[in-house]
Amino acid sequence: MKTDILAKPEEYRYRVFDFRLYDGDTYTCGAEVQYRIQVDLGFERTAYLDFTQHETFTVRLYGFDTPELRDKRPAHKAAGYLAKQAVVDWVNQAHARGDVYFLSEQYEKGKYGRPMGDLVDADGRRVSEYLVAKRLAVPYHGQNKADIQAQHEANVQYLLAEGLIT
Repeated sequence: MKTDILAKPEEYRYRVFDFRLYDGDTYTCGAEVQYRIQVDLGFERTAYLDFTQHETFTVRLYGFDTPELRDKRPAHKAAGYLAKQAVVDWVNQAHARGDVYFLSEQYEKGKYGRPMGDLVDADGRRVSEYLVAKRLAVPYHGQNKADIQAQHEANVQYLLAEGLIT
């Protein structure tokens, strides 16, 4: 899997730092953005200027949906906070092993104008797959939210039965 991530063009992958999570699938981060500018010097000569700039932006993690923190149902709200903490723990553990990247596989922005992508560690593991496997998120690719409510409900019931939320 690591070779798959590293094979992506550089403009799709950003090293993440200064990570601030809103909920399980939305965060603000600082990232290193690399630029290459081509300058025509005339006389059939071209120069390239490469530089890295630190930028901050809000991102929507693509491919999954976590329970909402503002849900009026206590168990669903608790599941949302558990998902948020799971992402924080995943990022901290991933940073301990190496860099964490925001990987965007599309240039389109989401419904609210945010870049879409996934968090990936240095070994190619994705936070989206981790959360879905832990039943803290459900697969989501822009369909109607009503279509995934049954999956969210099943996950909440599982988390209640396991004693992970109350």
